[in-house]
Amino acid sequence: MPKRLNDSFTDFLDVLRVRYPNTEDMQRHGQFDLLTGIEIKDALDENNVPKMPGVYLYYAGLGCYGKPLYMGLGGGLKWGSGGPFWKDGAQGLYRRMKNRGTSRCTGKPIGRDAMYKELIEDGKYNGLSFRWFQVYDGVGEIRSINIPQYVEVELFAAYYDAFGLELPAHCKKFGDLKFLK
Repeated sequence: MPKRLNDSFTDFLDVLRVRYPNTEDMQRHGQFDLLTGIEIKDALDENNVPKMPGVYLYYAGLGCYGKPLYMGLGGGLKWGSGGPFWKDGAQGLYRRMKNRGTSRCTGKPIGRDAMYKELIEDGKYNGLSFRWFQVYDGVGEIRSINIPQYVEVELFAAYYDAFGLELPAHCKKFGDLKFLK
């Protein structure tokens, strides 16, 4: 049977799961569903989403992992005189996933919790499914595969290969891609 287009995207997510494995000491990737009435902070806490740099995606519906609605990063590494570094306390996955978003109704900035609720409660989706990957643990050597901006570029390349040259539905414009700023 021939591969479907989104198989290449799913294959890339499998690559990320292998590249950033969960260990006994550290959870480096995960997924969870967000239902009506659940606060994003509670879901992040319950699913051990780290405060470290990484990338995340969310999808329409519960347990749905086909074509993502949004892909982004949390906690890009900074560059200084000694090269790239991670600043403790900087925005990582946890803060990014609960930070500010844009209302789909008004187009104005709102809290992510309100934004996710808006998406679910308007009846369009029965929930949202999230996947996340922590790409840097704050200790080891920084290489390209540890840089969230690099992994975000890889995500978009895999997305374009699988779904064509269009942005995910909730990426407002090409400027959403942090690596271009």
